[in-house]
Amino acid sequence: MPPRSEGRKRRIEMGRFLPMWLWVLVLPLLATDVHAQSPSVDWKYYGAADGPSHCFFDANEVKRVERHIRVWTKCLLEKDLEGIDIEKDFDGRILKTVAQKVVRSYVPPITLVEETIDFDKSMAITVHEETANIAPIEPQARIFYELDCGEHMIRELSISLVGGKSGSKDTPSIWHHVSAGTNGDRLLKILCLQR
Repeated sequence: MPPRSEGRKRRIEMGRFLPMWLWVLVLPLLATDVHAQSPSVDWKYYGAADGPSHCFFDANEVKRVERHIRVWTKCLLEKDLEGIDIEKDFDGRILKTVAQKVVRSYVPPITLVEETIDFDKSMAITVHEETANIAPIEPQARIFYELDCGEHMIRELSISLVGGKSGSKDTPSIWHHVSAGTNGDRLLKILCLQR
């Protein structure tokens, strides 16, 4: 029997873990070429907020300044994320990109700090990340954070809110300690682990 290619082996191994309904969507997309998304953003999920909304940090814009990390975040309303048809909107690029990530065994960074995320939740997070990358959804909040990994502290350098609490502030806040289990805690853990 001739040896299998590495890509085919991986697809066969993934077949053990992917539900059949997902394979029906994924297999036809593997042969298609996805136009490269703008390399300027790479939104990664780190938590949820009131609204309800899902919050992301831009992995391409994580900056290290001396002992600190600076990063832009945004929170998108869940109804706006769910309102996107990933198969049809944007020429199906969201679903195609998710399918390619699944085949390459992509795992969202949030799984580094949250043990309760199973495969199905990881898939939903990956869909939300790609939707945040591709769809021009108005953020409920945009916050530019500065993190101090050594002291486990955070401060806001800039905040812009839309909706009921509309407004913006470009004056840095004071440093504050981060409580365990919060979005700030998860953001610190994810970014400080990657230092």
